[in-house]
Amino acid sequence: TPNTTYTVILTTTSQSVGAALSSATIPSGYVSTGENIGAGTGSDGTVNSVISVPVTTTDVTNVNFGIRSPLIDLSVTKTANNLAPTIGSTVTFTITVTNAVGYDTATGVSVTDVVPSGFSNITNISNSGVLSGNTITWSGLTINSGASVNLTFTATVLASGSYTNMAQVSAADLPDFDSTPNNSVSTEDDQDDVNLVPATNCDARQGTWIE
Repeated sequence: TPNTTYTVILTTTSQSVGAALSSATIPSGYVSTGENIGAGTGSDGTVNSVISVPVTTTDVTNVNFGIRSPLIDLSVTKTANNLAPTIGSTVTFTITVTNAVGYDTATGVSVTDVVPSGFSNITNISNSGVLSGNTITWSGLTINSGASVNLTFTATVLASGSYTNMAQVSAADLPDFDSTPNNSVSTEDDQDDVNLVPATNCDARQGTWIE
């Protein structure tokens, strides 16, 4: 009918001709990404698989609905409060895990940090992280879209060993947009490392090296 606005609703449920449809249903495990009148993608401003289509005297030939499987986009940033600590001092490491804006809530997130040989006395582990040998694992984390979680621990600097500390996302319930958990690929954004260069103190008054 010309000069009428129709409501078009996306559904996976079979309907009888003429039956009223009150809400949209999309395939299980998928989320709506928008609706658009025209040949391209877009959104009418409310992402709900429902769109109003005004019809005048010209046919409307394209009404598009977008859906996608749930996705997360986790990234990791690893920092230390002192990049040139003295031997025997305590360093605080922070792992910041962020889920990018516009993605789904990340659940079942695990983060693993293998503390290298240049550190000992791993303590003050936040967020119920579990230490096994020199490996810290945080499990069961939930990170909302656009949110971050900070994971911290402290360690003592030894006189020798490796001082490059890497952390990565090791598991998540949902697939990640641009990375794979627990694959130790340095070019992916779900892992990061920080390199410390221990300094040796010299007490000039005594003419002795303090280690």
